[in-house]
Amino acid sequence: MDRHRQNPSNNNLFEPQPLHFQVKRDTPATKPQKERLYRLAEQHKITLEVDVEKLTRSDASRLADKILAKYGR
Repeated sequence: MDRHRQNPSNNNLFEPQPLHFQVKRDTPATKPQKERLYRLAEQHKITLEVDVEKLTRSDASRLADKILAKYGR
């Protein structure tokens, strides 16, 4: 058995192919996310150093996770 024999269907396996990439949009934080951040800040008596109204969904989620990790529920 010759393992090094080329399979004809794999001849172009390593040929360059066009890259199809679509940049994800930064969607704004949802109303419930904003409300949760304001509630957490008030509950833990902290001042948010960012403008909650300008956060993206991922940034709002990340900030809420950081607050919960540091201060708890």
